[in-house]
Amino acid sequence: EGWVDTAIARQEILVIKLEGLSASPGTSDWYIARFQSLVNYCIAQGIPIITMDDLYKLQSGPITIPIAN
Repeated sequence: EGWVDTAIARQEILVIKLEGLSASPGTSDWYIARFQSLVNYCIAQGIPIITMDDLYKLQSGPITIPIAN
């Protein structure tokens, strides 16, 4: 959540690269519950979540971001 708050304060794009999600993560993976908590926090803060492909497309023009329910 600290990363998200810092990105909001600085009006920056935050890129988080995950190798995988697991109930028993290795060194490059995240716990599933921790990832879900981060996603929920972003949604609560009104932060759009996009893919890397969408981020690259933003360099060419606007994209449509679905609204989270």
